Amino acid sequence: MPVYQAVLAARYPRAAEEPVAAGRQSDRVARISWARVSKEVSTYLLLVLRGLEFLVEEEIRSKLQVRARLSAVN
Repeated sequence: MPVYQAVLAARYPRAAEEPVAAGRQSDRVARISWARVSKEVSTYLLLVLRGLEFLVEEEIRSKLQVRARLSAVN
């Protein structure tokens, strides 16, 4: 499932559950602001990247601490 569909499903869960006729469904999709969806997807991706950045920094810190402890022992 593309990210934008996941964002839409999370943002509008009832829209995914309601059985809608084909004509009404296209009307509903047309009413969704794609600029807003794009902004939400960008925000989501930014949060994912920040989370990955945090994990990488923590991994580097832990490796540096291990090296410092090993050099202190020797």
